Amino acid sequence: SKKIHKGEIIGLIPLNREQGNLVISAGSEGELFIVDYTNYQIKVKLYQNGSIEEDNNFNIKNYF
Repeated sequence: SKKIHKGEIIGLIPLNREQGNLVISAGSEGELFIVDYTNYQIKVKLYQNGSIEEDNNFNIKNYF
């Protein structure tokens, strides 16, 4: 398995099946990731400072 967070995972929120095989993962470092749990690929990184990093093939607006 691949490590997603630097520290502990403090929360997981599975998304609806219509939104794909995605889970929101919260880490103790204050970051939130949206991860495709079939291949552990990080689709979106959300940071405490409000910045968002998206995978090139993923548009968060299509899911929320």
